[in-house]
Amino acid sequence: MLQLLSIAVLVFAGCDRPAEHALNLPPHVSEEPLDAMLSAMRNEQWSQAWSLSPAVLTRHPTNADAISAVANVAYRNQMHQVAADLMIQACHADEFENASRMQQAIASLASAGRVFDAINLLEQCIER
Repeated sequence: MLQLLSIAVLVFAGCDRPAEHALNLPPHVSEEPLDAMLSAMRNEQWSQAWSLSPAVLTRHPTNADAISAVANVAYRNQMHQVAADLMIQACHADEFENASRMQQAIASLASAGRVFDAINLLEQCIER
């Protein structure tokens, strides 16, 4: 639960990039957290990938592809609401330019039972 809360704080509060020692990377990670997370994803090591997600979001708070990758990891770890929230954030990060990402976000919201949030996201897209 604490991990989920820390993700939410990082995602929604925004923050400056902390010093390297403040990222609390797992001991096995000596590389860029995004690369390590993508490697874990390729190996279908979803819990390991999830452990890297706070560092990925801290290092790449406006990178829509990185945020989408974390959303995929959340989904694979049965955190559908978190995945939907991250997909919304990814759509905002790329200013609704990626139609495929928008479709994924809408599907994610609908599968999480958040139809009104899906409608709201579509309205935001149209207003841009």
